[in-house]
Amino acid sequence: MEEYIGASLIIKTSTLKVIGVLHQIHPETHKMIIDVSGVKKAIDIREIDEVEILPEEDTTSPRVTASADLSNPKKKQSEGRVERMPLPAKGKVVDYVSHETYQQILHLSDTFYGPSIDEIVYSGARGVLHLFVNIFKVMDKKFVIYTGSGVFSEIAVVLARLCLIYNSNVSLIPTAETSRLSKELFYYRNNGGAVETVRTDQTVVIIADVECTEEMVRGSERIVFLGDYQNTPLPNKEVVFFGVPTSDPSMFTGSPILCDIGLSPQIYSKFQLKRYAPKLLQKLTKDPARGVSTREC
Repeated sequence: MEEYIGASLIIKTSTLKVIGVLHQIHPETHKMIIDVSGVKKAIDIREIDEVEILPEEDTTSPRVTASADLSNPKKKQSEGRVERMPLPAKGKVVDYVSHETYQQILHLSDTFYGPSIDEIVYSGARGVLHLFVNIFKVMDKKFVIYTGSGVFSEIAVVLARLCLIYNSNVSLIPTAETSRLSKELFYYRNNGGAVETVRTDQTVVIIADVECTEEMVRGSERIVFLGDYQNTPLPNKEVVFFGVPTSDPSMFTGSPILCDIGLSPQIYSKFQLKRYAPKLLQKLTKDPARGVSTREC
């Protein structure tokens, strides 16, 4: 979080909305100091629900407002700013979250509680690798991995590089390239990884942050979605969620799997997420009495 010192932030707790400049952070006391119009205000990090970097054009009037202002329909966010999704009602535990809320979870994890995005990406890739090596036992198959531009694509590219260690026949088909993905693609290529533009005869298809088409999966033996799923007509398919599902697992026509990425208990508490047993991988099943539950992979 130190890299944000000097930046203008919007910070929301259950009672306040603070707009000001980050001045100091004191991890030992869980306090951050915000400069609000020249007045230093201490905020307990553990009470923060949302943090957002304020666009430069909006940084001229730091202020503190009461929580009632948060629901004022006249005070809408400016165009281009990320819209924040409301947290669930107090006491309600959620089985899955929207993509917008998932991005908030990643941001808060990366800036306040850990693990960092880099740690999440590597943990997720190692979890999927364990699934392929020890459970599915498919490392002798040919893989093709389609990637887009999100965090699940980063997990996919790291997974591709790790598969090379096992001498697996793996090819990447990237459809976008961000600065973060460029680094991982650089490592992958330097380890002899193949980058293609179309799928050939690969039997295992991995899809991350990309819309699935019939051409991408036709004739495949297994489809694995990373992070979110699409209900294709092919029977052998899985989705691997990371930390928390981003869609209702019970609506997937394949097998939903949860990969533990070590999210902080603070994250589970703030977003009222359902907590599962701390296992690297577990299958999600629909229990009519208890909602989504788990069993061994």
